[in-house]
Amino acid sequence: MPRSHSTPRAFATARVARAQTAAFDVLVRIAAAAAAVLLFLAATAMRASAATQSPTQSSTVRHASDSVSAPNDLAAAPNDLAAAPNPRLTPEDVVGIVLDALARNDTPVKDHGISVTFAFSSPANRAFVGPVENFGDLVRDDTYRPLLNHRHAARGLAHVTGDRATVRVVITTTNGELVAYLFALSLQNDGQYKGCWMTDGVTREPPSPLSGMRFASRGAATVSGRA
Repeated sequence: MPRSHSTPRAFATARVARAQTAAFDVLVRIAAAAAAVLLFLAATAMRASAATQSPTQSSTVRHASDSVSAPNDLAAAPNDLAAAPNPRLTPEDVVGIVLDALARNDTPVKDHGISVTFAFSSPANRAFVGPVENFGDLVRDDTYRPLLNHRHAARGLAHVTGDRATVRVVITTTNGELVAYLFALSLQNDGQYKGCWMTDGVTREPPSPLSGMRFASRGAATVSGRA
């Protein structure tokens, strides 16, 4: 009986299949290894990028912190930013801060200037006037309304006697009128505001002395207000 040739062919086919399977397994392993290498490289690049950016971000934070502390230095910051009593502030500084805030009463928010003025009112003044709502009503009264959003303010030098001081101011209103005020301040000797100059009151002068107000512009320490 003749010998069949199908068996050698079957063995050959099986060997080819096994070889192909082995080759495929090798390719899969190579692809997996390549993918792992790529992931490792990507992670390394991301870490390097984050390390490079960290110093810049840290520097930015420090710079922002420096800018927050700048209002304590009046030479480096607008007056209305130093909106809290501070022993470093002179009577002229306090009046200048208040005037500048009132000249921009609704900046950055409504009645910001009134809030700043109340913040620099002495504890005795607050006890007499009442809460900030009452204080706001007082400032909007005809007597003090010219201070709100005024165009210009020329203030004279402070007259200091012990722990008391006065500063005279001539306001140019939004209508171009001149109105004179006398700020009375006291140096706080105890409590939360010890060592701080704060306002005890503001008196509006009658219109007649305005003709003699030239000294306020000649001896003005600072001019504040809006252009």
